[in-house]
Amino acid sequence: WDRIPATERPPEGPVWTSTDEANPPPEVRWLGHSGFVIRWKGQQVLLDPNTSGRCTVACRVLEPAADVADLGRVDAVVISHAHRDHLDLATLRRLSEVSHVIVPLGADVYFKPSEWARTSIDPIEAGQCQSLGALEICGVPAQHNGNRDHPFTSHIHALGTIIRSTSHP
Repeated sequence: WDRIPATERPPEGPVWTSTDEANPPPEVRWLGHSGFVIRWKGQQVLLDPNTSGRCTVACRVLEPAADVADLGRVDAVVISHAHRDHLDLATLRRLSEVSHVIVPLGADVYFKPSEWARTSIDPIEAGQCQSLGALEICGVPAQHNGNRDHPFTSHIHALGTIIRSTSHP
């Protein structure tokens, strides 16, 4: 983190602000690599969190921007694809409590039911949505190889997501 020039770092505070106090915008913070935490409409959602010492086979060069263990209860984790730098089970295990993990259809095979008994693992595909309080998380097509280990060993597609408010579009 300290090696990135300050002028090139993602913002540490909210990405945008609004004067509409009745419908505040989501608060979005970077977690490192491709991970983000979104706080909106009373929900806390993580996108592709990876705060492990490795991103795929390479060692992490920069420290993560935050420790997920400090986030408290997480309402949902949204995983875009099964690559190890996006679906990082070690990071997910450090969460103190997570209600839902939303993954591309087929990526649910990486979650052992005995280990994730208190978490709902929700596989979705493009065109499907998952309700989360006042939010809706919808899968959209993504052009990316979503396989986990080798391009020929699995057929799990990557998934883009749209997170929208059900009460204020």
